Amino acid sequence: MKKLLSLVLALALCVSMAACSSAPASSEGETAGTETPSIAGTELLVFSGAGLANPVQEIADAFAAETGCTPQIVFAPTGQLIAQIQSTESGDLIIAGAVDELANMKTEEITSTIELVKHIPVLAVAAGNPKNITSVADLGAEGITVLFPDPETTPMGKIAVKAFKEAGIYENIDIAANTTTAANAMTAMAAGQADAAILWKENAATNSAIEILDVPEMEKYIKIVPIAELSYSANEPARTAFVEYMQSQTALDIWAKHGYEVVYEG
Repeated sequence: MKKLLSLVLALALCVSMAACSSAPASSEGETAGTETPSIAGTELLVFSGAGLANPVQEIADAFAAETGCTPQIVFAPTGQLIAQIQSTESGDLIIAGAVDELANMKTEEITSTIELVKHIPVLAVAAGNPKNITSVADLGAEGITVLFPDPETTPMGKIAVKAFKEAGIYENIDIAANTTTAANAMTAMAAGQADAAILWKENAATNSAIEILDVPEMEKYIKIVPIAELSYSANEPARTAFVEYMQSQTALDIWAKHGYEVVYEG
């Protein structure tokens, strides 16, 4: 009887030891199966609205320093970027000046879209407001000249057209010059080439020659800057990593430094 009990205990001990020794092997197999592919040494092709150049380039540089993956950024008005993407059928990501600009792309060309920051249009005048402008409607008055970004290719140009039409002054606007980008309009405004312009807040706020007017009616024209993944992507792991990085605190701090407001906090 004692011999039988000893044999049972010995068998039980062997089974227990075998189970313990096999557990680490299973764990190691699971870990190996979930390793993230390295993106170091690879490149991304990113299309970005020209007016977003400063924060986007800074974020791209920080991403490259942390991951070893280099984003190649093409900056241009959103309309031109979409035309280039569609003609070449290439690119990993597009960062547009406004969500509604992506409506010009085919549904199958975009796999996902994330909203990043607010793009806030403002009514800007020369410092000191020498023409005493107080509203959008005032831009239609005689003797007031206005700068006008291209409404065909820039979100800002489209906003300006809508604001002028809704104020009933579109036909009365005295256009001092048309510009290819909103940033160019800011530069021309700072150089004194016009009395007023509708500009992006982040551009106008950085120049002492320009004054932003407190005009509540402009709030309804606020846009959202999105980043969209393209179906033409040749580097999906890096594409995913860059989108995640764009939502990191590091990236959000860079956006904020350049005058943008985050869409969703936390």
